[in-house]
Amino acid sequence: MLVSVIITTYQRPVFLERAIRSILNQTYPEIELIVVDDNDQDSEARQLTESLIKKYPDIIYVKHPENKGANAARNSGIRIAKGEYIAFLDDDDEFLGTKIAKQVEVAKKHKSKKGVLIFTSYNVIGNPSLQKSRWANKFKSKLFFPEDNFIYTGNYIGSNSFILVDKQSLEQVNCYDENLQSSQDWDLYIRLNNYGVKFVGINEDLVNYYSDHSEFRITANKDKRLSGFFAISRKYKNEIEDLDKDLKFRHYNYLYRRVISIDLRSGAKRFPKLLKSASSLSHWASVLMSLIYPFAFSFKRIIFSGKNK
Repeated sequence: MLVSVIITTYQRPVFLERAIRSILNQTYPEIELIVVDDNDQDSEARQLTESLIKKYPDIIYVKHPENKGANAARNSGIRIAKGEYIAFLDDDDEFLGTKIAKQVEVAKKHKSKKGVLIFTSYNVIGNPSLQKSRWANKFKSKLFFPEDNFIYTGNYIGSNSFILVDKQSLEQVNCYDENLQSSQDWDLYIRLNNYGVKFVGINEDLVNYYSDHSEFRITANKDKRLSGFFAISRKYKNEIEDLDKDLKFRHYNYLYRRVISIDLRSGAKRFPKLLKSASSLSHWASVLMSLIYPFAFSFKRIIFSGKNK
């Protein structure tokens, strides 16, 4: 069963070979490797990437004539991919050796009519303030089966680098939304959930997620991060309002905490909606915790920034 792995690269040729080699070193034998070069045609990064790719003649190399963005780059890879399953890898991250093999094994066991998305836990390298995903810390079982619509409570899956998914499922939901500036992974997972794809998590660190060179990461851009969260709110307004009371509250609580950690004023504007969605004692307890969240978050950031000096 062929798996297509799509690496998108922009302005980081120095890390790209590490990503490539992590695919070539996979224990799973049937892999098609696609590298989509999203650098400008005349840039130094394009020249360096072209030189690197020459060392690996089996790679399918796609070159954009100009920078189109990560979403467009992933979609370019999806269009030419021949694999039944597709995995993605950011150019500055790397897979551990058994990542694809273990995901394919679980995908075969839990196949569904609408497709399956297998995600994994991961190692965070370079930023001690970042933690592993919520579900990996909370659940001790080998596999995690989130309930339907649980994805609305937040992007518990994380980066595109952590998933393996049916190509036909991606095509059914029209792949990545190229209009989004951030949260494109969360948006994709929501649409796959709405289509009926089954989600299964492997509670094992199978990706090294590097966070120590964030200049070109979307997550380092405050305005783009806020734009993504606001877009999710607008795009799925009706679906969010139709959630059960607990999931709706957890969605607004997650969104409030994420936004206020980026910008206090923008977060404060979302607090009334969080209050309105609270409908139980546990919700009100969470509201109280959310009130002190910006102070706790700022303190944590100060502590870790001091340790890194």
